[in-house]
Amino acid sequence: MFEITEFVQPAELRERLLQERAELAKQTTCTHQFAAYENLAEVGYLSFDDRSDIKTGVLYEVFVLLQFRHRGAGSKLVTFAEDFARSIGCTRVRLTVNAFDLSVGHNWLESWYAKRGYLIAQDGSQEYEKYLQAVEQAARESGAPEAE
Repeated sequence: MFEITEFVQPAELRERLLQERAELAKQTTCTHQFAAYENLAEVGYLSFDDRSDIKTGVLYEVFVLLQFRHRGAGSKLVTFAEDFARSIGCTRVRLTVNAFDLSVGHNWLESWYAKRGYLIAQDGSQEYEKYLQAVEQAARESGAPEAE
């Protein structure tokens, strides 16, 4: 079972490496931090800034422990961030591609985000962005019945 929950203090995490990532993360009054669990084991970390004032969610960090990589945890964290962004009224998510350890190359990570719909922003910032479909539009396109 895979689950993602929000936490407030890095000390709430059991995995030392995830605690360190959370402690290093930029935190503001609009920062939300989440931990990912697979069968109750901590597997990953997500740092997200709520900039719904400008209809933008900022994905600051997605980090998955090495032993849990290539099993879908990173994709689930990104999808969670996009769903969270929609729920607070954002129409896009932005991020800067940064490899936080040597096991992941920058080019591989750029490609990984591109496969998830992230493109280089056209404002010259070198950030990546993805415009989000409204929940209703996504449901229509997937063929799911609309809520009444």
